[in-house]
Amino acid sequence: MTKVPSIPRNQGIAQARGTLIILVNQDDNLADNILLTFVGFASDDSDVIY
Repeated sequence: MTKVPSIPRNQGIAQARGTLIILVNQDDNLADNILLTFVGFASDDSDVIY
């Protein structure tokens, strides 16, 4: 069976109820403090922020 990482990712996106989703892969390079910037966009009633 071929592992297709997009299948569980797409299922998770389909079930998400939020307005902001950030997808990061192991080979992505993020700018310094970018996640802190995105947390600033999140509301106080966010379910999950890692």
